[in-house]
Amino acid sequence: DSDTLSNLQEYGYGTNPRDADTDDDTLSDYQEVMTYGTDPLKADTDNDAMPDAWEVSRGTDPKVNDAAGDPDTDGLTNLQEYGYGTHPNLADTDADGMPDPWEIQYSLNPLAGDPSVDSDTDGLTNLQEYQAGTHPRDADTDDDTLSDYQEVMTYGTDPLKADTDDDTMPDAWELDRGLDPKVNDAAGDPDGDHLTNLQEYGIGTHPLMADTDGDGLDDDEERMPYQTDPLQADTDRDGLPDGWEVEHAFQPLSDGGMGYGLAAHWPFDEGAGSVASNRTGTGWDGALQGMTAGVWLAGRAGNSLRLDGTNDYVSVSQAAGAVVTGAPFTVMATV
Repeated sequence: DSDTLSNLQEYGYGTNPRDADTDDDTLSDYQEVMTYGTDPLKADTDNDAMPDAWEVSRGTDPKVNDAAGDPDTDGLTNLQEYGYGTHPNLADTDADGMPDPWEIQYSLNPLAGDPSVDSDTDGLTNLQEYQAGTHPRDADTDDDTLSDYQEVMTYGTDPLKADTDDDTMPDAWELDRGLDPKVNDAAGDPDGDHLTNLQEYGIGTHPLMADTDGDGLDDDEERMPYQTDPLQADTDRDGLPDGWEVEHAFQPLSDGGMGYGLAAHWPFDEGAGSVASNRTGTGWDGALQGMTAGVWLAGRAGNSLRLDGTNDYVSVSQAAGAVVTGAPFTVMATV
């Protein structure tokens, strides 16, 4: 078989004199006997589930069960490296700057050797993701609505923390409101409304706008003493802005007439659908008639309903009883 072992030697070792590689492990019988000292009759001399030829080519010992070894200290055992096709003596088999275990963890190819790939299309290459510690298959590793690219390349925030400066105000919120997400400015009050930035975040108001809803009352005034909604220009939805009511000595938290026997109130504030609800209780809901899509519009306070002046109206069935049973009564509309 021209493997340089004589027939007598083949007989002595038990190998096939007409087959240069008796155990078909790609190592010739001569190499196994004379060079490596492995068993020419077994493809895996040490029974460690890693073939002799693979171990010889990767620099591990085919005569010692070293399946659990980790000579390149990359966290992968030799047996795992064999399974993945990576090199047990190279922590970064493809020399792309990303260690084999990291690539395997994120389902990248540790044998590809292309560090310029951007698997999650967030603008950062996989190599940049490795260097930043971010997830190469998740464009927003910390789930703060800012992409990893924006955090690393644009804002300089930590892509692994939703709140870089630990001031309990999320990076995205601070950036959207014009604050610095890298400086703990929870106690700041840039709009001078006597509410700290952290309080503004908790309430939902704008830290750079003293009067977030533009109703004429500063955010802190709405909290105290008026107890109105700093995000709603007309807290009681009576068509009159809170600041105007306070200025003219009206009550911005009026009951809308409930104290005067209000029977029904249709604020037309649903924003969608074909029903105008009666907000004073059950019954007497309105049904939109003759209206098509696009009738719900933004109003001065909340939503509004557009009537075309031709055939649009809202009907209220009184089959179960009349809305008004006595006189006199008042009807009010805000148009």
